[in-house]
Amino acid sequence: MKKSSASLQIRTREASVNELIQLTGLHLSSSSHEIGEIGGDGRPFKMTVGVFDSDNESIDMNSSVQNLLDRLSSLNFDDIRKKLPDVCITMSICVYFDTANVSLDILPNHANFLGQRNIVLNISCYPSCFE
Repeated sequence: MKKSSASLQIRTREASVNELIQLTGLHLSSSSHEIGEIGGDGRPFKMTVGVFDSDNESIDMNSSVQNLLDRLSSLNFDDIRKKLPDVCITMSICVYFDTANVSLDILPNHANFLGQRNIVLNISCYPSCFE
């Protein structure tokens, strides 16, 4: 069985997590962190990362991605880029699988949404259990 989740990350050195929340109107996840906060390795983070999760894990990857895109469709990404010139916006898709082979499709409308907004797409695959 294959499951997936999707999230959007906004990386910048020019804003705090609270400023990202104000700018986007999004409720960011607890995995968000600010520049200067101490990470798990004891070193300070070099940039602020705001993470917005799709809030669902689905067997149907396209519904997970579509859920996130639907929730992001009202954002003005050009405005975000004007206010934060160094910003990097990435959509991450994680696919969890329990078979030797895994594949996924990116639908044309999903690719168009990301391309029109200059959003980087990152896809990672992980086994759903470790032995």
